[in-house]
Amino acid sequence: MNVVNKTSSLLRVLLSHASASALLAVLLASGAALALAWVMFWPVPPSAANTAAFPGAVPGASSGVAPGTAAPGVFEQSRIVSPPTSPRPASPSKPISPISPPGHAVLPGAFVNATPAPLASYGHPLDTPTKIIRPVVHPDAFEEALGAPMELTVRQVDAALLEALQQHGLPPERLELLEVGQHSDVEHRYLFQRLSLRLEEGAAALRQTLQALLARQVPRASLELARPTLWRIRIMNRLTHEIVLSSSRAPAFRPVEGARLTIVIDDMGASLSQARELLALPAPVVFSILPYTEHAREVAELAHAAGREVLVHLPMEPVNLRISPGRDALMVGMDDQTISRLTAVNLAGVPHAVGVNNHMGSRFTQQAELTRPALEVIRSRGLFVLDSLTHERSRLAQTSRAMGLPTYRRDVFLDVVRDATTILHQIRKAEHLALQHGQAIAIGHPHPETFEALRRWAAAPRPGITAVSLSDLDVLADPATLSGQ
Repeated sequence: MNVVNKTSSLLRVLLSHASASALLAVLLASGAALALAWVMFWPVPPSAANTAAFPGAVPGASSGVAPGTAAPGVFEQSRIVSPPTSPRPASPSKPISPISPPGHAVLPGAFVNATPAPLASYGHPLDTPTKIIRPVVHPDAFEEALGAPMELTVRQVDAALLEALQQHGLPPERLELLEVGQHSDVEHRYLFQRLSLRLEEGAAALRQTLQALLARQVPRASLELARPTLWRIRIMNRLTHEIVLSSSRAPAFRPVEGARLTIVIDDMGASLSQARELLALPAPVVFSILPYTEHAREVAELAHAAGREVLVHLPMEPVNLRISPGRDALMVGMDDQTISRLTAVNLAGVPHAVGVNNHMGSRFTQQAELTRPALEVIRSRGLFVLDSLTHERSRLAQTSRAMGLPTYRRDVFLDVVRDATTILHQIRKAEHLALQHGQAIAIGHPHPETFEALRRWAAAPRPGITAVSLSDLDVLADPATLSGQ
């Protein structure tokens, strides 16, 4: 009996020690898991993000990459697309957190701002009972100036104005352009519009609808009643729209004879079906092809065979480090030799090219000294340059013209707001600029809404305007005239 009691006591002691050991093991494992989670998910500070955004970044450079390093992925047509296989390793892009605009790519280590932007800034639906398809704003389609997205906001106002007409059962043809002018100051460059609105009745109700839409969709904008027949819209205290109310059609202004309009579609090369759809248009739309896309060469061959002009859409570093410009992009921090080599690589990827325009590049094109090595290579191939003007302080056109290259500059971006009616309004703005100044250049992207707007435009061409290839336009004048851009 004593033996049994002693054995039972010994077992109880052993079990108590085993339980304590198991508990200790659980606590240690939990602590290790918490430590690992802290390391993995603690936010990257902004100072570290700037150097971690691109693998192999040059120390001290704002966001450069080491020679031969691939940028990880590219934003293309509202989805994330990894570039084709390359000898250099590339990290896949991944979606950013829900607080950021839809459709962007985050580069590894990039810092994501924790402050959510207003939903209206990205074209989210309004809480109204009317069943209306809302236009979607894609900030990636246009790289606005740092902290001052004037051109984007102007297009949001255009969309709100057209939506107000739609809510009241009024066709967009009631709104006619009287004047389009390029306005600029130290910070901003944007198109001012003076419009005529044919309206027999209901002006007060329409104005209230427009005020409500602006308050919800475009909080930077304000609508004022200058007099009963004149409305003014300001963005950040800058006059961007004047709307003259009239019961009859606006009198036609005297246009320039022989006005020419060129439309360029960027980001081509990812899809053969898109290329064929664009070729079906009767207008000579220019193809700007990304060199690293899967079908770049095939699309260039198709466009050339159909008599369309082909451009190399040369990738360059943007201001927004969360968006990758793609493989073989020209980056701030690269030396002249690397810039020249990558420019040659990109040019070799697009046969039959007659010119070059920048893909993104809102940071790179601000540095005149960085653009020179690329422009030397472009000049040696006998190509012209189109400055897409993705930043108001771009020096690309000025530097290109000073180096003696045939140079052009974009006037209008078409599809910042992806809605066919709004895009058609942007085409009308470009037409008006052409009628005022003799020529204009508009740039769009291969979106279904853009193609729909182009089909409508081609079906009802405006008298007095001829759609032409880019090389049919006059090149920019003396570089001294570009210093204020």
